[in-house]
Amino acid sequence: MDLRLLPQQQLKVTPKQIAANYILQLSSLELQDVINQELEENPALDMEEVQACPLCGNPLTGRVCLTCFGSGKAGSAEQYSDNEPLEGTSLMARDDEEGDEFDPIVRAEAEQTLAEYLSWNVRVLLPKRLHNVAEYLIGNLNENGYLDGTLEDAAKALKVSLEDATRVLEVIQSIEPWGLGARDIQECLLIQMKHLAENGEDVPPHARAIVADHFRELGEHKFGDVAQALHITRGARSTGSTSR
Repeated sequence: MDLRLLPQQQLKVTPKQIAANYILQLSSLELQDVINQELEENPALDMEEVQACPLCGNPLTGRVCLTCFGSGKAGSAEQYSDNEPLEGTSLMARDDEEGDEFDPIVRAEAEQTLAEYLSWNVRVLLPKRLHNVAEYLIGNLNENGYLDGTLEDAAKALKVSLEDATRVLEVIQSIEPWGLGARDIQECLLIQMKHLAENGEDVPPHARAIVADHFRELGEHKFGDVAQALHITRGARSTGSTSR
């Protein structure tokens, strides 16, 4: 009788592997339901909200993602060239990566950030080579929708021409709500008046001239100086006519 021990291989599945396999088969909506159920049943669990970059998924420490710089792929802004196509930057690219797991109903029901909303629109209005410029500028919009920094700095960081950066900014400024991407409140007002006029809305007479050329006097309540500079008579301030 042979009493020697011989090694044998045996496949064993642990409970942890079974649970992991179950979770991987869930859709995003089902996974969220499971998480909510666990949170309700286990008071020891707590949901920690971490703001993540909507493009690359990495944690955000400010308005601009330091991993992808608003471009959707790891690396610094210096890595992008004028002719380099943007890969993996958009929400559409993320949808492609999700493959069969993409659920359009879940996507429609999900809360959309301002950056995501702008990203969807600029990709329709701009050629692919300028998508990274758009994502960079969108990433530099502050909480009020104003552009932080200059176009010269953006063009230098992304190695594109100032003309291309200006073109991208004008496209961003054409998207509602009008005024997004303005550098200051004066430019914001001028953008809004421009689009109101293009859409057939009534813009008060002299409003554009006042904001464009006499904004400081307007802020200092020097209405008489503004009226004199624009040759607006006292009676014409309500009728819109000027003295000749």
